[in-house]
Amino acid sequence: MRTPHHERLGDISPSRLREGLGVGQSATSNRPTPDPSRTREGREEPERTCVLSGEKAAREALVRLAVSPDGEVLPDALAKAPGRGAWLGVSRPELEAALAKGKFAGAIKRAFKGAPISVGNDLPERIEAALRRAVTDRLGLELRAGRLLLGSDRIADHARAGKIAWLGHAADASEDGSRKLDQA
Repeated sequence: MRTPHHERLGDISPSRLREGLGVGQSATSNRPTPDPSRTREGREEPERTCVLSGEKAAREALVRLAVSPDGEVLPDALAKAPGRGAWLGVSRPELEAALAKGKFAGAIKRAFKGAPISVGNDLPERIEAALRRAVTDRLGLELRAGRLLLGSDRIADHARAGKIAWLGHAADASEDGSRKLDQA
């Protein structure tokens, strides 16, 4: 999952956040979620093809991979790196299995056609770290913009008023605190 460049966090559907991050549920705005198959201008979103599975999906559902000047395949979570990219849309266990069997190296070499490429065995960890960094950077921007709430009392007050669209719990949050916020 990736967040397009100018899309506010409040415009992202809760299910996309949960799928991409593995986080809790329901935080900031009361906006309706946009149709993921359309851009803001109402045009069809171009589809990308996963190099490993061959399945087609929108950019938001895939992770872009790019080749560094050294020929190393690296994740490009924001899809801003220059040059040709390849798209990946499989789960981490599927990627790890493909790396172990050598299927991923062949698929990525076909995608980048002839360029000298090296794929590290730590690619799944790098993808996870890049996605986590993109999300935390985005959360920091949303916090500075005043669209993100922190503090259990403030969140509970906004939840009771029906002003929360998504609620994420910290990994180290207590079950009792999480349950109280979910009930609010």
